[in-house]
Amino acid sequence: MNSRAASRSNKARSLGRAGYIVIVAAGTSDLAVAEEAGVTAEFMGNEVRRIYDVGVSACIDSCAAARDSSANVVIAVAGMEAALPTVIAG
Repeated sequence: MNSRAASRSNKARSLGRAGYIVIVAAGTSDLAVAEEAGVTAEFMGNEVRRIYDVGVSACIDSCAAARDSSANVVIAVAGMEAALPTVIAG
């Protein structure tokens, strides 16, 4: 059970696919959506790295970490901060 994502998973039913996913969330109001994406990705057998509360001051380092990683997928959860996906994309 993941209370932040309000979700529950059964690890025994994992599909076993492997990949590396980075989830970047702009603020604390985006955490529930970001956690739900993370729980779902882990259930599907992926390795997940979470980078949360990426504000203006931390955006340069956090976004660079998301871009420079060997991630197959980067999920940007931005809510009202619509600039986050553009900043990550570079």
